[in-house]
Amino acid sequence: MVKVEKVKFEGWNCIRVSGGGTDVYVTVDMGPRIIGLTHNGGKNHMAVFEDTKGKVIKSDKFVAYGGHRIWHAPEDKNRTYFSDNNPCDVKLFGDGCKVTAPIEKETMLRRGFDVKINDAGEVTLTHFIENCGLFDVELSIWGLSQFAVGGLLTAPISTLDTGLVANANISLWPYGKMNDRRVYWGEKFVTVKPDTLETPPFKFGMSIDEGYAAYFNHNQLFVKRMEYYFGAEYPNYSCNFESYTCKDFIEIEVLSPMLTIEPGDTETIAEQWKLYDNVTMPERNDETAIVKALDGKTQW
Repeated sequence: MVKVEKVKFEGWNCIRVSGGGTDVYVTVDMGPRIIGLTHNGGKNHMAVFEDTKGKVIKSDKFVAYGGHRIWHAPEDKNRTYFSDNNPCDVKLFGDGCKVTAPIEKETMLRRGFDVKINDAGEVTLTHFIENCGLFDVELSIWGLSQFAVGGLLTAPISTLDTGLVANANISLWPYGKMNDRRVYWGEKFVTVKPDTLETPPFKFGMSIDEGYAAYFNHNQLFVKRMEYYFGAEYPNYSCNFESYTCKDFIEIEVLSPMLTIEPGDTETIAEQWKLYDNVTMPERNDETAIVKALDGKTQW
């Protein structure tokens, strides 16, 4: 049975969207953020930071609260890191909610997302950006999920047979090293195992035409599904998926193709989430075990 209700979570006022044993906690006093994601009473999969837990910091600067948020890409210090410290407009539905941030005065963009769930615990998250200004805006809609450390990210490498031309891409950031010990470049997957040591951050991006990425943690498996549009222009050398990791969290990021939003128009990008119980985390370089653990769980 699906249930939508107002609750407190980690000190914040939230909307809890529940179904199939999965609980999604959406902040209303700032954000919008999905600050909590649990399954069958298990641990929170989202990263939450002790110094900002339960707080709404009154500042015009961006604050790292954790959880899932919506941004717009390409990333730029002057257009990306806007404050989301203000109350959101909230609408409740029978199977979820719609949460919208105030208009960004610098860009005249308004962003938010719809969260819906069904009795099977399948979450559909639809991000939207509305152009409230006078001019066209070009961007990519960008959904970033910050997950708790201790798990294993798996991102599938394309198996598309394109003959004599390349079938996929990997993008790197200048602060990352290809020989970073947290990363395994496999035959079927790129895997990342974050840790809490004081190591430099690492980020990579790729084109995932397989349509999913997964994260093992807390004896559970999280799967995020996304669309890949062949031939579309994506940011950062054609990435529809990116991941950033540091000692505090690991991100599972989904990007839309580059879009031109005309004044008064709204564009969207959707992703689907699902959690599975009693899934043992494989070794990061054991691709046979990863394939077995994911079997039957990446499509629904």
